[in-house]
Amino acid sequence: MDAWQGLTNLSVTDVLVIPSVQGRHRIIKERRSYGLSFSYGGKITYSLNGKRTVSDLSSAIFLPRGRTYRLFREESGDFPLINFSANENFTTEFLRISLRDPQPYLRDFEELRAAWLSGNNPAKVMSLFYGILSRLSEEEADQGSRNILAPSMEYLGKHLYDPSLCNEILAEQANISEVYFRKLFRDHYGQSPKQYILQARIRHAKHLLREQSATVTTISEACGFSSVYHFCRAFKQQTGLTPTEYESQTK
Repeated sequence: MDAWQGLTNLSVTDVLVIPSVQGRHRIIKERRSYGLSFSYGGKITYSLNGKRTVSDLSSAIFLPRGRTYRLFREESGDFPLINFSANENFTTEFLRISLRDPQPYLRDFEELRAAWLSGNNPAKVMSLFYGILSRLSEEEADQGSRNILAPSMEYLGKHLYDPSLCNEILAEQANISEVYFRKLFRDHYGQSPKQYILQARIRHAKHLLREQSATVTTISEACGFSSVYHFCRAFKQQTGLTPTEYESQTK
């Protein structure tokens, strides 16, 4: 991406999470800053000069400064957003990068947001931001080797919270055997599809427990778990805390 050369004179101007409700349209007029957006789940389609760019769990999107564009919220979800200033030559269009694994980016975003909200460590904010950008540049260079799994990952992003999601269905999307799918997935993501999906669901559950007032049952269902018991057990295995204990410590 030639635009990487325009990533100079960087400064983070805001770090936030944007909730998105399915079915809503919005027009952004002359966006004030560049943006870098990820997804905790959900889907947004951006339209600029007749070109459509999709933001979902499997992608990172750079948003252009100074442009007027439309967005349509196709699936509800929450979207981490880093607004930043940069060289005027960075980009005048949307730039989409497919992610090998969104989880490290979401972890870094959460750490960056915590540092931003504390207001006490601007150096840490920039260090984390540069780390995210560095990983994205490497990600883009490696995209060609992930084309086989692209249909599976797109489907996974759309159906992450569907309790029926399984390896068989994901393998069908890429038109490969389930055995080969599991091998490719582990080669590219360093873990099994089941582990990947579980970690993504738990991360979303943690976000909901921090940001929303909802029952454990509601959050369990929203994150695709087949039962509250399964959710609570998996949550404690991943975090060392029950959902209720985690919620009480973060509010």
